[in-house]
Amino acid sequence: MPIFDSIPETHRALTDVGYITDEATAAAVFFAARENQSLLIEGPAGAGKTELALSVAKAGNMPFIRLQCYQGIGDKQAIGDFDRALQDLFVDRESRSGKLRSFDELAVETRSRKFFNAGPLLEALESETRCVLLIDEIDKVDYAFEAFLLEMLSVWQHSIPRLGVVRAKTVPFVVITSNAERELGFALRRRCLYMMVEHPTAEREAEIVARKTPHSNPAMHRFIAGLAIALRRESLEKPPSISEMNSVALALELMGQTEIQAEHKMLFLPLLVKTKNDRAQLVNKEGMFRNIVDDAKKYAAAMTDSQVDQALRLDGAAEELPAFLDEMSKGQDVGTLPEENKMFFLPPSSQTRDSIRQYAAILTDPQMDLGLGLDASTEILPTFVEERSMETDAEVVA
Repeated sequence: MPIFDSIPETHRALTDVGYITDEATAAAVFFAARENQSLLIEGPAGAGKTELALSVAKAGNMPFIRLQCYQGIGDKQAIGDFDRALQDLFVDRESRSGKLRSFDELAVETRSRKFFNAGPLLEALESETRCVLLIDEIDKVDYAFEAFLLEMLSVWQHSIPRLGVVRAKTVPFVVITSNAERELGFALRRRCLYMMVEHPTAEREAEIVARKTPHSNPAMHRFIAGLAIALRRESLEKPPSISEMNSVALALELMGQTEIQAEHKMLFLPLLVKTKNDRAQLVNKEGMFRNIVDDAKKYAAAMTDSQVDQALRLDGAAEELPAFLDEMSKGQDVGTLPEENKMFFLPPSSQTRDSIRQYAAILTDPQMDLGLGLDASTEILPTFVEERSMETDAEVVA
């Protein structure tokens, strides 16, 4: 069952539940959901990776299941394990009941599903409705655990010793996150769609803050966004996350202020820095906190109210984009485009179409040797590009 019907709908649904993002992220979610592929997201801590999985569950009204990875996690924590105490209790009860049952019968009975405590992976496979499965911070585990996940991510089933093969009732939407503390294996990567998530732009962060504190002054939203940039440009052990900046915004709202003053340093340190060394830097380095506040004000001053709403305007533009591209592909309204972009939208001539067909035939002919096909294609491709450029120049001049 599809979660979303289109990329614009995915974008709108994520925005409606409070996840502010761009169309590229919405497209990755849409493609992963439709193609039943996992979505691997790498990026710094606090950039919104986990929140994306939660937002997809909220937007799709789906159950949410989380597997939190950590050093030393094994298959029993991930898929589950037999309940030894329950098995012993069952065998003891059977022996007291006077029933004569063979060892093989008891063995089969005690290895059935009702004696198995499901972990997050098994819960996701057995879910009657499609769920969101978050495998969080996979970079904290080793390659052996990655290999343990491959069967599920490939064919949506898992082989469990003494229990058998469990196949998915519904294919879960899997989000795998990594803080990039180590390189992940290629076997895992090729089973996923890949996204790299960074901290948001100042304008987008201001919009995120505005949604968390809708009754506050827009000037405060811009200041928080500027403060986030200023802090993340410092050599801090732990740069502030989006959620932490939201906490600072809420604190300012409670104080009835729109920005932090340098003399408020000790009041806001518990919200801004989270390690001993980072705190020592801001406390002991003369003028460091004042410079951060001054930089935050400069960054905030560079933004306007209209820029803070830029992402919302782009949401609306995303709905118009398919129609725009359709018009451009038909050669309509090309005169409004920059000269260097016109060649991508003008309809091809018959000569160009013939070149395209030749190129496609070489690539798809199953009887042609791959090397020869590539050699021939490299001869046609430069000619095709040169012809296309000449035709475009002639059409633009006309």
